[in-house]
Amino acid sequence: MGKPKSSRKSSHASSAASGVQHSAESLLEKAEDLVAQCNCELAVRFCDRVLESEPTHCGALECKAVACLQSNQLDVAEACLRQAIEVSPDAGASKYLYLAQLLQGQDSVAAYTGAIQVLQREIETAQRERDSAAETAAAREIAEAFCGIAELYMTDLCDEEVAQDTCVDCCERALQYDAQSAQAMQTMASVSMSSSQPEAALSWIQQSLAVWHAPTQMGAGGGSAAPSAATVDSGEGTTALERVPPFEFRINTAKILMELGQHPVAMEVLGQLLREDAEVVEVWYLLALAQHLHGPAGDDSTTAAAALPPVLVSLSRAKVCVLCLSALLGVQCVRVVSNTLLRGGTSERFTMQDPAHSLPVHTQCLARVNARRTLSLYT
Repeated sequence: MGKPKSSRKSSHASSAASGVQHSAESLLEKAEDLVAQCNCELAVRFCDRVLESEPTHCGALECKAVACLQSNQLDVAEACLRQAIEVSPDAGASKYLYLAQLLQGQDSVAAYTGAIQVLQREIETAQRERDSAAETAAAREIAEAFCGIAELYMTDLCDEEVAQDTCVDCCERALQYDAQSAQAMQTMASVSMSSSQPEAALSWIQQSLAVWHAPTQMGAGGGSAAPSAATVDSGEGTTALERVPPFEFRINTAKILMELGQHPVAMEVLGQLLREDAEVVEVWYLLALAQHLHGPAGDDSTTAAAALPPVLVSLSRAKVCVLCLSALLGVQCVRVVSNTLLRGGTSERFTMQDPAHSLPVHTQCLARVNARRTLSLYT
């Protein structure tokens, strides 16, 4: 009689545990949706509900960390990630990668190394199971981790004696795992520039661009080039492949191109960024500066330092500064910015016939001051 009773009790307990687990997973799924919606405060509450019943739930710890990262609660995020790593050190590389971004110096390198070790085991598992998609995904993440280490040796650890060699080694290992890693190629371009090898830098940045950008102008002389392998014909025109890097990465791409004198290509990259998000002031500044450094063309050689429209009063202060900079640099750049504003869906429209006296004298002076201050940052 004892055994059947025990069996029923065990079955009931198992069913209850299953219900708790289902509830935890449902709560975690909701928390992840809230993080995606940038409702981080409520996401943390859902994660805490899971952790009340399961204090070592790795998924809830990591989700809470991500929510805290987005809401700038960095200490809480770090504590959650460290606890998640302690609970499950051999599975899940993302918690190591998040932690690496929070830390500095050798601590960050150690976190990246931990992620690489986990991902290498994932590759071995994928190879045994003949899961090529999982293997490729893990290899790409390893490449990104090596690039993260390389960037540390270009910033936090740049004073180390082995800094440059370590950068090159990490980039080479990244390319072994992902031969199409635009990040590794761009990092190699940065390393080459720091070691005064502009030709090598140009070669690397060209290779990086070929992965995700379809340039119409390329080469050391700024001449045109044939469409790269990074484009596909969809029947409705040529479109870029899926592997487009993050926004900030492409800003750095434009900066490298400008340093290498590839201003037309830099302007193409910056123009695409503006079409994606016209509210990032740095992109506006870089576009204006690239136009200035590229030099005047044709009838647009006449500068228009004071040719600013009265409609500026309706724009945000950031855009006013950018337009002022553009006016100082030249007519063609004003037209570029004007066209970009119009493509971005705004209603502001102005022409070069607007009178110079449409702005007060003190505003014109402020425009020139802001422009020169901006130029000093990039020249």
